[in-house]
Amino acid sequence: MEDNFELIKDLGIIGRSESGYTKRLVLAKWYGKPPVYEVRTFTPAGRPSKRAGMTPEELVTLTEILNTVND
Repeated sequence: MEDNFELIKDLGIIGRSESGYTKRLVLAKWYGKPPVYEVRTFTPAGRPSKRAGMTPEELVTLTEILNTVND
C-alpha cells in the first residue's frame, strides 16, 4: 500500500490509541491521482492503515484542526 501513497501534508492528530496507532487528518495522493483530504489511521511506525471513524471527542479535535487550516 505504501508504494502508492504520498503524504502531502499531515494536518494533525485527531486521536491516539493505547497501542500507539494515531488517527490523523492528512492531505494525501494515492496512485498518482490528485491529492485528497482524509481521516486515516496510521501504525505506530507511521505507515498508513485503514480509513477511520471518529468518536465525538475526536470530531471536536478535528474541528479545532480545521479551524487552523488556511489553504
